[in-house]
Amino acid sequence: MAIETSKLGGNKRIDITAICRLDVNSLQRRVREIGLLVQNEWRNKARSSLNTTATDYINNIQLEFINNSVSATCEVVLYGTIPNMMEQGMGPGGVGSTGPYDLRKFVLKGRQYVDIPFDRTGADIQNFGYASKPFSLTKQGVHMSGVGAEAYAKMMAPDERMQANMARKMRNAPNFVHDPFSGRTLVQEPHAADPLAGMIKHKATYAKTKGATFTSFRRMSAKGKPWVHPGIVPRKLAQKIDFGRCISAAFSIAI
Repeated sequence: MAIETSKLGGNKRIDITAICRLDVNSLQRRVREIGLLVQNEWRNKARSSLNTTATDYINNIQLEFINNSVSATCEVVLYGTIPNMMEQGMGPGGVGSTGPYDLRKFVLKGRQYVDIPFDRTGADIQNFGYASKPFSLTKQGVHMSGVGAEAYAKMMAPDERMQANMARKMRNAPNFVHDPFSGRTLVQEPHAADPLAGMIKHKATYAKTKGATFTSFRRMSAKGKPWVHPGIVPRKLAQKIDFGRCISAAFSIAI
């Protein structure tokens, strides 16, 4: 009778038969309870440690039970690409490595170019130095689809403060990203265009209200400049689980 928890660097296997002697049905219930406790603690650590990726990470922590007449096994497994990138880290060698890397290596996959969509909100547009309420364009009868950021700025006539804010958001000099693990240094090139250039508007009408979202696109090219990502630091949340406490709690509950 055993429980396994998939972790970075290998699995942790706990042999329940070495701890106590119970009939098969009782052990299967205890193993299941341990798995549920491990899953719950893992999810709690994700809630307190992650932000935007927390929901996807938590939903991908799954239990797998294998029970028969003589044994009981429970595996707590983390599925999904993004959750495992957060857990194990992401670098030039893929999931499980660390350090800055060129996104083109993992996105293009032999293609010459790919157009990458970026969803923008009103807050995003304001942060880039434009008007805080782009929805007012519809009230003025201006059609937003295909309108670039420069034309958008002219229509909204941003003041000097907005223009200065936009200038701060634009990277006009190279940024050097150093990887302390490998000693490599990658260069983030300056922005070649306004991040909002070519932005389009998607309008939606609901029963009681109207809404709008915005999307801009950037072309990732095999012959273009590198798309340097600083890398994802591994969270290693699974290694922070107190398995002994989970086992003790499972055997202290009346089942």
